[in-house]
Parts: sequence; structure tokens; C-alpha cells
Amino acid sequence: MQTIYDFKALTSRGKEVDFAQFRGKVLLIVNTASKCGFTPQFAGLEELNQKYKDKGLVVIGFPCNQFKEQDPEGDAKIEEFCQLNYGVTFQIMKKGDVNGPDAEPIFEYLKAQAPTEDYNGLKAKAAKTLFKAISKSVEKDSDIKWNFTKFLISMWKPCWQSKLTLTKLILTMTIKAIRMFDGGFMNQPFAFGGEEGKDAFDEQIIYRSSLQNFLIDTGKEVILVDTGFKPEFPVPAKKLGAPLFMGEKVADYMEAFAQTGYKPEQVTKILITHKHPDHTDCIGNFPNAKIYIAPEDADAMKLEGENIVRAQYGETYKNFPNAQQVAEG
Repeated sequence: MQTIYDFKALTSRGKEVDFAQFRGKVLLIVNTASKCGFTPQFAGLEELNQKYKDKGLVVIGFPCNQFKEQDPEGDAKIEEFCQLNYGVTFQIMKKGDVNGPDAEPIFEYLKAQAPTEDYNGLKAKAAKTLFKAISKSVEKDSDIKWNFTKFLISMWKPCWQSKLTLTKLILTMTIKAIRMFDGGFMNQPFAFGGEEGKDAFDEQIIYRSSLQNFLIDTGKEVILVDTGFKPEFPVPAKKLGAPLFMGEKVADYMEAFAQTGYKPEQVTKILITHKHPDHTDCIGNFPNAKIYIAPEDADAMKLEGENIVRAQYGETYKNFPNAQQVAEG
């Protein structure tokens, strides 16, 4: 099976780049242009490059003149333009086509592998029609419609292709675990009993467990999924035959939160999955956070105030029928 690592391409200076060197990296490949309304995106791409290059991100720009001839200069001048105007340090490749019979092989591969873009809503559909009309190289639905289409390749397969209307790339989501207990266990009925009932499972089967909740930084918001126990919470002892042992304490919740490098004032939302103390005890420590919680749990906990949001989620999110969007990004 062919992968992205099987390709080679030339830089703007004529040096061959073997993509095999990028195994284990996350690639962001963009078809660029120097005289396009989207050209200022070079600044955002360079910002991403500087922020994440030491964490495995590789940004690569492929200049292309197929869209209204918006990159007419030669390779040397294109590279100079990018460096002088936007401080670009990521790799700029040799100019070439992305559609049609002379398309660079790597773009033929990317277009074949990446998910086909969806165009939902009147504005998006109008943009698609407009770009297809003025992009004379567009013949197939999979063809690139305009400059600055972005392909994000994780591991070996393209997993995302940008929308035409995207004017600023956001690749800043961070997820951190807030770990409180480790070395615990639970038996199978406790772990999976649910609606089927505990009798459907074997209590002799034991699973290792830990207690941790999560922080999500979307680049726009800092969101907690639940909080944790207060320091004075008595740690349950390990008992022979018990269905659950929480484990040995690693840190109090606020100590573990501090280890993420964030401050309580930065948290904008807390999503409460249910009212038990291991999920809710510390919600009062985050003065700027809105608390999203089920109405019945809010009533049981007697939570009131402008920061309490009685969560009634709406439409399903993207391809996940049991999920709803809770934040932009």
C-alpha cells in the first residue's frame, strides 16, 4: 500500500526531499500563492510552524499558479517573497500544478486519500460554485478548488482537508490529564454493568484503573471535563473482594490541576458528567467558568447563578451520532 512516505519532491532550490524522513511526524501540506486574498495565511502557518515544530509538526508549502495565475514568479522570487513578507522558515517547494495531467504526484495521492469536502449552507455552496467557475483546472470533485487548501497527515494517511472558506488555520488544541489516583481496580460488573445489569458480567474479571479528569485547550477556551475531590476527602481503603478500589492518591485535584501549567482564572467552561464528588467537589475554585450540568444534577446540588448552564444539548456533532458540539474548534 502506497503511503505519503513513498514520495519525493523538489524544493524551491531544486533539492530533492524524501518524505520517508517524516515518519512519525504530523505533516501539514498547503498549496500556496503569493498574490491571493488568502496569502496572509503565510503568517498563521509560520506561527504554527514555530509553535509546534519541536513537537513533531512539519509544514510544507507547494506554490501553484493554477488559480487565476496568482503565483506567477519563479521559485527563487517566491521563496524570497515568503521570507521577506511573512518570515517563513518552513519548507517552500518547487512551483507546480496540483490539478490536471501535470499535477504533482503527491497531490494526486493527497486528493485520492483525503476525505471529500462537505459544503453545508448557502454560503459554502456558493463559494464552491464560484471557485469551481474561476478555477479552470477543476474537473473532478476531488480536485483542489483554490489556493491554501490544507492537508493534515497524521501517521501515514491524510485525515483532514480544509474548507474553501477557511481563512485561518487553527491547530492548537491541547488535552491534558489531571491525575488524582493511580493503581486502582474495578471488577467487570462495576465497569460494564450499566443497563444490562451486573448479572450479565463476571465479577472475577478485574480491570486496572486510575482516576483522572481532563483539561482541553481549544485555542479559544480552556475547558475542564469534571473536577475532583477536595483535599479533605477521606481516601477509601483497599478491601478484599470490593468491586472497586480507587487507588493510591497521586495528588489532590487542585495540585494536579496546577501541574498542567494553567491557572483557575483561565478556565472558561466546566462540563459535568454527573454530580458525584469526584466530578464536582472543586467547581467553586474556578471563578470565571460556566458550569454545564444536567438540570436534575443542578437541582440535586442546589446550584444557582448566572454561571450555571442547565445543559440541553442539540444536534449531533459531525459523524458521531451520540455526541454534541460543546465548543468551537
